[in-house]
Parts: sequence; structure tokens; C-alpha cells
Amino acid sequence: TRYASSVGSCTGSLYSDSGIKAVAMLQEDSTVGQPSSKHVVLSICNQPVVLQEDWKHGIGGGLWSTGLALAKYLDTSHAQQQLVRANNPIQSVLELGSGNGFLAVCLLAAHPKLQLLVATDTAEHLPLIQSTIDANASLVLPSSSSQAQTILVQEYLW
Repeated sequence: TRYASSVGSCTGSLYSDSGIKAVAMLQEDSTVGQPSSKHVVLSICNQPVVLQEDWKHGIGGGLWSTGLALAKYLDTSHAQQQLVRANNPIQSVLELGSGNGFLAVCLLAAHPKLQLLVATDTAEHLPLIQSTIDANASLVLPSSSSQAQTILVQEYLW
């Protein structure tokens, strides 16, 4: 499907595979006709996850096929069994090279009882991570909740 706007044109598409659905809106730069950003909406464990993909920020700004594959895995019953083991549920996650924060947010959708999530990357990617987390604030348990979560975005040169 093609859409027009004052900024350029948009192409919309719907992807669906094994319970993971992604709607992508691709914004093209009208001056050069090249893709500049994409708004992606996924469903992980029946929770909406949104991402504003933007390759202008370098390799961390995009949605990689491997990231989409891991998001798809997080939506499986096997992943759910591993994340929420009866006697020893995973409580903390450290993500190295979070890029745009997409997988961090997918993990919050897949494991809402996660207590601590630390998403790291180089300094130029930290605003991207924070922006993705902010866009998905409904997935973060409020601090007033009995199961409050701590979400940290930190620089780490790996």
C-alpha cells in the first residue's frame, strides 16, 4: 500500500509469521527517493511493541533480521518456559549492543516480571534506546507496583 504525505511518500506493509505480526510504515525522503525511516509495530505475547527504525543513526538504528528472529523466539512457548522457570525465574538481563532498544522492549513484553533490565551500547545509540523504551512505556511496570521494574540505559564500549 502506498501513502502520500507532505514530507515524501510512505509504503505500508503487514508481515505475519507464527504469532509475530509486524506492520511497517516506510518513510521515504522525497528529495532522493531513498528509505530514511520505518515505523514498525509488532505483537509479542499479545503486547504491542513499537519501533521507529532509522538508519541515519548508523547500524544501531535499524531492525536487523536477527533481531526480528529473536523477537519471534521470545513469542514462543519454549522461550516463555525458559524465562519463567518455576523455581528460578530470570530476574535480571544485561543486553550488550542494544542498538535501538528493540530487543530490550521485546523482552519486557515477553517477560513482564523481569526486575532489572540494563540495555547498553555506545553513547550515540543511547538516545535511540531510551526513545524506544519511552515509546513502549506501557510495557514497563510502574514504580508504585509491587513488582516494580528497573530499566537502565547505559554506555558500554564492548
